[in-house]
Amino acid sequence: ELQFMDLPTNAALQDAWSTATRFYVGKGNDSPWAHAIRKTIKWADSVADRLWTGRSVMVQGHRKSLIHFVIVSLAQLLLDPYYRTIFGFCILIQKEWINYTFPFYCMYNIPP
Repeated sequence: ELQFMDLPTNAALQDAWSTATRFYVGKGNDSPWAHAIRKTIKWADSVADRLWTGRSVMVQGHRKSLIHFVIVSLAQLLLDPYYRTIFGFCILIQKEWINYTFPFYCMYNIPP
């Protein structure tokens, strides 16, 4: 069964974050940023649920989107308590972000 997740692009997330930080005055539940967070958590939960019941899952974002890193990582945090430890979290970042060449340097000007 294929399901289209309609994941937000990086530009949409950055725009939502900018809007939220400029206009957030305690009613963030209706902000684009809160909507993006809710959607991301919903899909991470959906991925974790499918994996828990033994089904296979493929998560693929837009060509320039990096949200799939977040969804896959959150799903693993939900499923495996090991990744909720400091050491396990470091392994998760190495395994899912660094090994798959998440562009930390390009996005955050962090030297390699």
